[in-house]
Amino acid sequence: MKINTARLNPDMLGDVSIPVCPEKIRVQAQNIVMLIHHTEPVDYQKMTQYYDWLTLEYWVQYDGLALVLAECDTSPEAFREWYLRSATKASVIERALRWLIEKGYLYPRPEVWERAHKASEKYLA
Repeated sequence: MKINTARLNPDMLGDVSIPVCPEKIRVQAQNIVMLIHHTEPVDYQKMTQYYDWLTLEYWVQYDGLALVLAECDTSPEAFREWYLRSATKASVIERALRWLIEKGYLYPRPEVWERAHKASEKYLA
């Protein structure tokens, strides 16, 4: 995933401001752009793989998943409690990423984009 620097240009600290963004996903969209700006490129063959990676990285960087797993009881109950109370829902992260792609702020790899487009055509036909 690449940032379209013609439309978005993170400042020296990596912070970004998206001029027109729905309020419901503004924070998540800005966090996604900063996350992509600060991480190494990810090898992915399908968009679903990228969504999964992005969701986990988002939870680690912005929702404190690493702290939950390191400092707390790592039982399923502790994870469940964190997930229900603190985690940004995966659907919100995915919605924000889709919006960024649709509006041209981010570019997926061309071959992945083509594969996703062809798959969507099968469902729409």
